[in-house]
Amino acid sequence: MGVLVLLIDEDEKEGVSESIVDVEYVEENYPKLVKRAQQLRAAVGSAEWHFIREVLEQMIAVGGGAVPLADLLMELGHTEDYYSEEFKHLFSLGYLHADESGFSLDGHASSLWDLYDAIDTEVIEAEDEPENATAIFSELID
Repeated sequence: MGVLVLLIDEDEKEGVSESIVDVEYVEENYPKLVKRAQQLRAAVGSAEWHFIREVLEQMIAVGGGAVPLADLLMELGHTEDYYSEEFKHLFSLGYLHADESGFSLDGHASSLWDLYDAIDTEVIEAEDEPENATAIFSELID
């Protein structure tokens, strides 16, 4: 009797797919953006970081545009007065921009959006799952 050996190429296994876009890939291809984003994370307190992250999350949800204050406060679950000190401090550092359309990241904080956008573009070009961009970003920054 003979033994039949079936060789299956790794790429042909159903349900198994590895993305080429991962944390290591981003660190290798976008070192300056990763470093600036991580430096920003280290430069702000936890309440300010929470606020910045929420602005970023809302910017991602609207495709990069400004976030209306009402929407931001709804997601944060607190009043404008509750965050007044964070507003003032982040504005004084130049990390936030506000106009009639809402809030957006500015100055050094815009590196967060730039990094997320670069990751998102890479994920789209690799035809990967869109959620992977957020997961990769979070692993690099949070």
